[in-house]
Amino acid sequence: KRQVVLYMIHPGGGNVLAYEPVARNLPESIAAIGIQARGVEGVDEPDRTIEQMATRYAEAIDEYQPSGPIHMVGYSTGGLAAFETARVLEQQGRSVGFLAMLDTLYPLGKSIGDRIARQVSTVRGGGLVGVRTVLAWWWATFRATAGRFRHGPKWRYRAAKGIPLPAELAGKRINHIALKAQRAYEPGRYGGTVTYLRATGDEGLRYQVSHELWSSVTADVFVREAPGRHTGEGSMVLDPHASETARILAEELERA
Repeated sequence: KRQVVLYMIHPGGGNVLAYEPVARNLPESIAAIGIQARGVEGVDEPDRTIEQMATRYAEAIDEYQPSGPIHMVGYSTGGLAAFETARVLEQQGRSVGFLAMLDTLYPLGKSIGDRIARQVSTVRGGGLVGVRTVLAWWWATFRATAGRFRHGPKWRYRAAKGIPLPAELAGKRINHIALKAQRAYEPGRYGGTVTYLRATGDEGLRYQVSHELWSSVTADVFVREAPGRHTGEGSMVLDPHASETARILAEELERA
């Protein structure tokens, strides 16, 4: 039986190895192909925006698979890249058969006003959990800024000298770039359906309505609940939750 290809687009850190537990649990009928961020090897200059990533990935997918429907999945920030890649392929006349997002936060907004409005609505809608969610967003921003000051001089020095970055430093740099790209990204309209896997392990810990917000820029959003948290050791893409995440993806891909 011919395998169905599922493209797995890297999360924020750029490395597709984050998908290994999920890919290992997919049935043999699905061939998982990882799309890794430019610059993971510490040599090439990373793409700076979600749009740049999507243009590159759409070209690579089209070259590898010149015909037939395209099936993609993206985890966390990778969901943004997958969504935009689907839009690019759609604009080029390609058919996107299946697009899945694994707990991908809908962008907070490009302007400060948009971000404040989103934070206010989060607090109003989630109460104390909403407050905790907003504080987590602030903490993530603080950590990103601190990381840039701590590691930025190292990667800038090596880049200026043409010295390849070690894997860990390259990952930190790509993650920082991805966070900036995420804040600057504004999703356009996508004519297809999104399958959204919502991490249930964060219930009571954060107020997350991104699956509802994605419906404003898509034809439809089909929500599935998946065990595990968004990130950390209990993540939905790590064992022991990876097998269930893989099962849901396989089931929805078959349905598509």
